[in-house]
Amino acid sequence: MPYPTGNPTNKHMISSPSMPADGTLQTSYGFSNTPDLFKALEDGAPSNLKRLGDVYSYADGPSPPLSRDFLVVGFADTALSVVRKLVGDDDDDTPPCLQKCLISSKRMDGSYAKSLRPKDMENSKAFSLFMRRLKKEGVVAIIAKDKYERFGILKPSESIHPEGELTADDFFGICYVGRVEPIKDFLAKGIRAVVDEAIVDESSVLWKPTGVMATNNGLWQPPGNNEDTGADPFSWKPPDGHTNGLSSGNDFEATFQNTWDTVESGVGNVLSTKRKRKDNEEHGGANNENDFHSNAGAAAADEFYSKLTRSLDTRAESRLFHMRSFNGWVKATQIQELDPRTKPDRGKAGGPMRVLDLACGKGGDLGKWVLHARGISNYVGSDVARGSLRDAAVRARQIRQKLKRCTFICADLGSDVPGRLKSPNSKYMQKLSMWSLQDESEHETGTPEFRMLRGGGIASNEKFDVISIQFAIHYMMQTKQRAQRFFETVSQLLEIGGNLIATTIDARVVIAHLMNLGLDLHFDESRNSTMDQEAIIEVGGGACRIQFEPKVVKRIFQSQADSSTCVDDLFGLEYSFTLVEGSDHAAGVGNAVNLPEWLTPIPALKCLAAEAGLELEYVQNFHEFFAIRNDPNTHTAAHSALYNMKVLNRNGSLSTEEWEISHLYCAVKFRKVSESTMKLDDIVEEAEEEDEIAPLRLKQIDPLVKAKLMPIAMREAKQNIGNEAWLKLSAEEKKHVVDVSIEKLVLECG
Repeated sequence: MPYPTGNPTNKHMISSPSMPADGTLQTSYGFSNTPDLFKALEDGAPSNLKRLGDVYSYADGPSPPLSRDFLVVGFADTALSVVRKLVGDDDDDTPPCLQKCLISSKRMDGSYAKSLRPKDMENSKAFSLFMRRLKKEGVVAIIAKDKYERFGILKPSESIHPEGELTADDFFGICYVGRVEPIKDFLAKGIRAVVDEAIVDESSVLWKPTGVMATNNGLWQPPGNNEDTGADPFSWKPPDGHTNGLSSGNDFEATFQNTWDTVESGVGNVLSTKRKRKDNEEHGGANNENDFHSNAGAAAADEFYSKLTRSLDTRAESRLFHMRSFNGWVKATQIQELDPRTKPDRGKAGGPMRVLDLACGKGGDLGKWVLHARGISNYVGSDVARGSLRDAAVRARQIRQKLKRCTFICADLGSDVPGRLKSPNSKYMQKLSMWSLQDESEHETGTPEFRMLRGGGIASNEKFDVISIQFAIHYMMQTKQRAQRFFETVSQLLEIGGNLIATTIDARVVIAHLMNLGLDLHFDESRNSTMDQEAIIEVGGGACRIQFEPKVVKRIFQSQADSSTCVDDLFGLEYSFTLVEGSDHAAGVGNAVNLPEWLTPIPALKCLAAEAGLELEYVQNFHEFFAIRNDPNTHTAAHSALYNMKVLNRNGSLSTEEWEISHLYCAVKFRKVSESTMKLDDIVEEAEEEDEIAPLRLKQIDPLVKAKLMPIAMREAKQNIGNEAWLKLSAEEKKHVVDVSIEKLVLECG
């Protein structure tokens, strides 16, 4: 969109909070969530505004004309969901509740400067600096409501360059104007709307996922047949009868979500891990001692998945083959839909992505990532199962030509912190067992050798565009401290604008099953229950079994009765999850999963994420996930993948049992919108080893060493992100990427 060429119709004075010399607009005056933004609009303009200058509007402005005063109440990151939905990258897709218009100052680029008075020069310079700062920090300005209840979102030109010579793009902005209530209405009902905090109260334990209607009794009702089985020229219809009762796995009111994992993903990097450092260093971090993990659950997961050996042949014999393929289809679709806009890609078509794959297991999702339209410049996989990681390394060798960088780390994100200090008081980064594709010769075929390296091979200033944790986030919910550590580490490693995605058991459905078991769930005046029997849920003809101890069931429904304590109390809700793929255990088709897991209440998950600077974009049950994407005309690739991934059986569907079990799962997506404000509880500093070497910082590196490594680091940086993406980087961004490479080289050389 070019600088306006018509005659201005109105003049306005724009005022803004003082520009912070230190810090950012977002940290000083930013909104980290939707409710805060709308609250600021209701509160009105703050008192500390300073006059920025005059701007002009044109014939494309609204009627009645814009207010004489433009008062900036604060700033919002372009990654914030409300901003993306209202003023996304597509200028032709403005919602009907908004009117888009241009505002500008007088141009002072090139020869235009000669004709301006000193006052106009000062005015234009101030406005151009304001626009450049918005662009550089990736934020928009929020304009206070006028007397017509209209507010504005001021966005810089997409073509503006924060560095370099002034151009026409520096002297105008795009203003989106609309009334508050219609905009809230659009966010709640529009086709692009996901969960909006200003409309839906997700803090309630009875919060309902999108797309399901509540009845008078307060329980969920399943989607109708038409919702689940929309037009599909590929002829896939979910099995008949799946919408008529709980035994068929329907969408019911419930409160929580949770996860488990099957073969390909493993139960990764999740359970408390304390290692004997001496043993780890002697064995490259891959010893066979039972005390590698101090947490019993971690040891069980390590042993179970490290010894799990399934080939494609035994996988095909599984009674749950098509359900597992359907789970893989959901993951693949979720991955292919990703398009995070992070620095340096914000505001333009994104380059190759940097991916951190938690609970990567045997590397089963590697193929899904390398097939992404944007490609990947760096892939880091993490898991607690040492045997699975060796298998993943072998798999990575087979697609070496498609991986620019690939690293695997044995770590527990509920305890370990790769690439960062564990706390401000820590002196050293942890040594973690890691393997890197770049460390090997091109034709290496032996057993992958893991070694101990500070930070696990992730540099202290390295970040990612996407973090994925598939079928494993429930292990983070064993305690509140583990959950906090997980989200804090994710926030530290994730770039603003980046995504955290997960697939997990939809515990809302699990709770619905519990409510239909006929258990005595009543509480007396002392809030005690006399229930003393285990609660056992069986789904899919007995192939899936979920078992709760009586004391856990009491805690679940005690918390539901007292929503004020739901966030603090709903951790450590353990259950036993068993999934049976067949009866031939020796052939690898026995129990797919038989491990302890923990429920994950959605309100608690969302609360922790918000503290870590993450905003929930959606929670979709797998049935809902498919229903939303059931039109092959708009989701052609996803429908083709149903066949390519062998999701459908010979009847063109899934068995009733498999479809019922698939209803236990949901997909979750977050976006990072700000830095973390989380305060970690009960952090215990572990004693540091005397011979531990402090992590190197770039400023500590000998200048001569740095100069010698500079050509190698620059070559690696270009290779990692690709020449095309390299050319798009600013000088500052190139310096940052090269600095990361230098630090990695020094760390690897010891």
